[in-house]
Amino acid sequence: MATTDFAASASPSPALVNLTARVVTLVAICLSLYQLYTAGIAALTALVQRSIHLGAILVLTFLLKPPFAMAPKDRLNLW
Repeated sequence: MATTDFAASASPSPALVNLTARVVTLVAICLSLYQLYTAGIAALTALVQRSIHLGAILVLTFLLKPPFAMAPKDRLNLW
């Protein structure tokens, strides 16, 4: 019974899930638009383009998957 109480108290609220989903969607759309812009309109140097791409992908990764198992799930973690 203790594990079900812990699981229920550690689960994120629906508002937090919606907020996280919106942030992830916004970052993913911005990354897609950035890639289309740099591919067709204004080419950047490889270092700049790869750095921005890597940074956005890391943001998405850490928003979707916490870096360790015991990360709190009741709030949005912005590392």
